[in-house]
Amino acid sequence: MSPAGKIAKDRRWKAGKNRMAKVDAFLESLITFNKEKIDQSNIDTLKPYLKNNKFSEKCIKSKPIAAGPFSKRYRTELIEEKWMLYLKDPTTGLPMSENIDLLDILTNSAGIAQWNNKGLPTGCVSLEDATIVS
Repeated sequence: MSPAGKIAKDRRWKAGKNRMAKVDAFLESLITFNKEKIDQSNIDTLKPYLKNNKFSEKCIKSKPIAAGPFSKRYRTELIEEKWMLYLKDPTTGLPMSENIDLLDILTNSAGIAQWNNKGLPTGCVSLEDATIVS
């Protein structure tokens, strides 16, 4: 969604991918998004898409969970340098074993199977991306 009154003129997929490539800014916009207070200009821009028969819940659910992979550098920074450092910090009060796999803590085989059934490709990159966005 765009800031109030600042609707993007270029709404092609390439422009969307470019916006999502700036991962920190994109994630911050998702985290701070207020679904209770959507600007009318965004709603008006969305209406033509909602009228399109190809834009349906069924169609959207048939698409992969993540729009694209996060970079290896971003995944490593997030998992190793942020999450793991936080979890290993003695002030958090979380006792942990050494050499713990964070994905083992944050996921389970049933959840991974469900993601795969919805179209998530198998593999570490896809699993890490799905874990990050969930």
